[in-house]
Amino acid sequence: ARDSAREFDKARNGPNPCVDCVHSVPDGRGHGCPWTIGAMFQDVPGWTVRRYRREGKEAVQILHCPMFERG
Repeated sequence: ARDSAREFDKARNGPNPCVDCVHSVPDGRGHGCPWTIGAMFQDVPGWTVRRYRREGKEAVQILHCPMFERG
């Protein structure tokens, strides 16, 4: 089913825990996560997300990530 434009935009532009996470940017000190390493966008094991699809695009709203570490 196609999601509404409002739902899609909320997921794409809403709060995102990755912004405050030490693992959001891969570096030589072991930081990084499956979502960001190599820009492969692989699901993080154990996370809780909502996926929205609209016009062939996908937005992922991250509700909980077990790798989250404020940094």
